Amino acid sequence: MIILALLLCGVAETQTKTNKSSLANKRYFKTGYRGFIETGVAVSDNFKTKEKYLCLSDITIQGYQMSDHMFVGLGIGRLLCVSEKNEEYSSFPILPNIRYEFQNRVISPFVDMQCGGTLGDFKGLHLAFSFGFRSFGSYGGLLGHFSYSLGYSLQTYKSDYNGLTSGQDNKIQALNSFTTFKMAIDWGARLKR
Repeated sequence: MIILALLLCGVAETQTKTNKSSLANKRYFKTGYRGFIETGVAVSDNFKTKEKYLCLSDITIQGYQMSDHMFVGLGIGRLLCVSEKNEEYSSFPILPNIRYEFQNRVISPFVDMQCGGTLGDFKGLHLAFSFGFRSFGSYGGLLGHFSYSLGYSLQTYKSDYNGLTSGQDNKIQALNSFTTFKMAIDWGARLKR
């Protein structure tokens, strides 16, 4: 009986090692649907009027994981900005998104690019680029997939400008630059470990 029990323990240990090595060779991503919820904070500076803004953003990005490294999607959200004069502005970005993750590991650096438009107070073209890292946390747990990034974005829009003389059109083409910090959680298109 003791010899049989020892043999069974040896078989079980060998099976466990085999399962661990096969998991180590599995890809983290498979192709298919993947979604993000992203929130961020940004400090903005207007190139023409020299106004400064503090902005909060919330966006959801839904798309397709094309390979272990490439994701393509569409983001829709809200950008809320407060100026130095305590004036509030809100915009609604619609941004096609491309994300490239360099490594297929638990922690991976990535680059992210969004280019599209916004509706609302800042109506115009919006271009954003960020660099960060993704962490899997608990190897496939529902809330274990976080991303953190720093970035830079540009926003064109028409602005009221009081420096013009009366009788002139008081709308000018303006450009805001944003320095951003974003955090995201994602789900879908991954193999759980």
